[in-house]
Amino acid sequence: MKKAAVISLAVVSVLGCLIISFAGGGLTKFVLSIDSIIHTLEWIGLGIIALFVGAFVILGTIVIFAAVWDELFRR
Repeated sequence: MKKAAVISLAVVSVLGCLIISFAGGGLTKFVLSIDSIIHTLEWIGLGIIALFVGAFVILGTIVIFAAVWDELFRR
């Protein structure tokens, strides 16, 4: 299958799920489901940011300790 066909099918399936959700539960359920998806994406984004910040702090600490160790025990 071509990439365009796969992307088109994915978009159509997502839109179909949203339409079925809207038809089954009305506007209130539809808005709540969209709000839930957005809330989940926010937490995923915050988790990724926290992961990168943590990795930056850990790697920065290792580099600083290595530089201090090199200066202290230089022969």
